[in-house]
Amino acid sequence: MKEQQLGLNLKIGEAGVLVPGPSNHDAGNIKKEKPDLSGKYPESWACVDCGINTAPGMFGREQMKQAFALALKGVKQATDEHSEVYTVKAAIWKAAGMKPHGGCLCVGCLERRIGRILTPNDFKQNDPFRLTPSTERLQARRGRLLAKIKEFRIVVEPTVNGKQKVFAVADGVRIARRTYLKGGVLLEPGWVSLEPGWKVQGDPEQGKPVVSYQL
Repeated sequence: MKEQQLGLNLKIGEAGVLVPGPSNHDAGNIKKEKPDLSGKYPESWACVDCGINTAPGMFGREQMKQAFALALKGVKQATDEHSEVYTVKAAIWKAAGMKPHGGCLCVGCLERRIGRILTPNDFKQNDPFRLTPSTERLQARRGRLLAKIKEFRIVVEPTVNGKQKVFAVADGVRIARRTYLKGGVLLEPGWVSLEPGWKVQGDPEQGKPVVSYQL
């Protein structure tokens, strides 16, 4: 993946990534704009060194332009366990001999270029793809491994004394908790881990949370 963030208003949920289509409202009518994706979307997701597709479920620039011409509300894209879509800091990308918007690199080729293994500090914290599915290699470099879970579910308990607790349950064990006050206001910031090493991220109302395990 390239160093620069995609210059698009991405909406990421359980079903994948929604890239909103360009449009204007004029007197109640929607007018299509000709999308300019230069510097905002990669020409290809193929690694420039080894040629592997780093995002098998996502379009290249020309395909995205064609999709925008047909889709009014946006174009759905998907990432999975074969995807390596990420954003590293500018200094790391430059050290690899890459220019901004200069193409994509898989994790292995980026590491060969800089001569070391990536660490969590090498990634941009506001990367919009940080919680999406990806290869175990990328998850490990981010400092977390996708948990191997047979069963995952969300348990919502009844409201007691104005508080409602929601639990993330993995293989029958409550690994994290969210507590809401009346009106859906979070009492605690995000998920509170209940078991050592486990981490849960994401709003359960907006899609399935991402579960990881820190060794």
